[in-house]
Amino acid sequence: MMDTDLELTVDDTRCPSCFSTHFLGVEIFGVYDGVLYWECGDCGLRWHRFPSGHYLRSRADRYLAEPEPMPVREHVPL
Repeated sequence: MMDTDLELTVDDTRCPSCFSTHFLGVEIFGVYDGVLYWECGDCGLRWHRFPSGHYLRSRADRYLAEPEPMPVREHVPL
């Protein structure tokens, strides 16, 4: 399957969780030269770009997991 066969379809134009149209394609350098998965700018959901069975779908799995929370930094006055 060529990358050109994986263009957005009508079903892909909204976040599957909140139905927002504000999402972006995420590229991970060194993993794939192009969009590896989608991420919603409103609710933060990440979802697969590639269909089940595509060899790049498994490469995206680790990045679609819930991200680790950022550590809280104490405010240090200057």
